[in-house]
Amino acid sequence: MIRTIGRHSIKGLCQRSSFPVRSTITPARLNLSFNMKMNLTSNISYVTRGYASTAKRGNSTQEELPSFKKLILIGLAGTAVFVLAVRSLDQNKPKTSYSEEEYQQVLNGLKRKVAIFQPGEIDMQLTTLPDIKAAEKRLSKQEIQSTIFIDPKDIVDNHKNTPDDKYKALLENIYKVYANDYYYHLPQGLLVALMLDYVKENVHKDDKVVIVDFPKTIKDASNFESEIAVISKIYIPKDESEDPVCKYFETVNKVTLV
Repeated sequence: MIRTIGRHSIKGLCQRSSFPVRSTITPARLNLSFNMKMNLTSNISYVTRGYASTAKRGNSTQEELPSFKKLILIGLAGTAVFVLAVRSLDQNKPKTSYSEEEYQQVLNGLKRKVAIFQPGEIDMQLTTLPDIKAAEKRLSKQEIQSTIFIDPKDIVDNHKNTPDDKYKALLENIYKVYANDYYYHLPQGLLVALMLDYVKENVHKDDKVVIVDFPKTIKDASNFESEIAVISKIYIPKDESEDPVCKYFETVNKVTLV
């Protein structure tokens, strides 16, 4: 037979007993072996390290620099924007100055791989006589018959005096330094470039042309023949027979002393 004992009865028994009664519960202690303790500690450390490394990988991914391909694309995009900005500038506005690099770019744009006229297409002649009047006076009537005379100084002056001409600022700067002699102090290659434009617009096949006061240097002579036309003859005053230009054309038997 089981007898039910109430709460007050239990309390009474405890008071009569020599053992203390407490309302709290004390957790039991586990007696673990040394090996079990070491395994438990190592497992906790492994979990901690794994979490830390995962967190670091997450941060490094966020802080990772752009790839090389992205940098290239960004550079190309920036270059394209720059080119479009430059092209949008007013091309007709004259420049106040030309740097050496800008001038060289202009010349490179004017250079031709093939001369305007091929040998036999035109009778192109040169003379170092100073102007058209001197040429007409020193050359025979037969030599000047049906001849188109060109004075490069007139070509240069026309570019200098034309509003909004792309060479105007450069030529005016040279003129400020050398005044009327500025024609003889042009940057190397500029005179041939200006003559090239003029000849393309005003000279045709089968024409007979005499260009006066040209060339002044062997370099100009070489550029002229490679970009405009190979000359058939050059008239040089006798007192200039020792000039390098005269010696240059004597090697191909094209000199006529006057």
